[in-house]
Amino acid sequence: MMNRSLVRSIAHRFVLVFDPWLLAALLTIVFISTVTMYSAGHDFPGRLQDHVRNMILALTVMWATALVTPTTMMRTAVPLYLLGVGLLIAVALVGDVSKGARRWLDIKVTRIQPSEILKIAMPLALAWYFQRHEGLLRWKHYVVAIV
Repeated sequence: MMNRSLVRSIAHRFVLVFDPWLLAALLTIVFISTVTMYSAGHDFPGRLQDHVRNMILALTVMWATALVTPTTMMRTAVPLYLLGVGLLIAVALVGDVSKGARRWLDIKVTRIQPSEILKIAMPLALAWYFQRHEGLLRWKHYVVAIV
């Protein structure tokens, strides 16, 4: 039989990762958006199911991200940033043009938009940079970050 403190520790680590008020607000928004989608999209078959699937996927990604430790995030910040920049270069060279803009990269299984990766990678890389120079920050560090 498992020790109660072990069960409590596991529950806290994997289940109770969100602030209760934040989770309540988020679930309220998800509920309202689902009701709105039902009301507005009942003439379009599959739209509500797509919305619910996307909400479940988004909540799953959010939960999985909440389990990542800050140390792991800092360790992956620079590689993720470099991957994003490399993918942006690939888009410029061989990207798909859609609706008059070149922003998609076809990787045969699906199409990705590298700018979405950089929306996460850029703040992580900046946090890594400023944390690395913590206590020694001068104006040149801010210039490097702006560039």
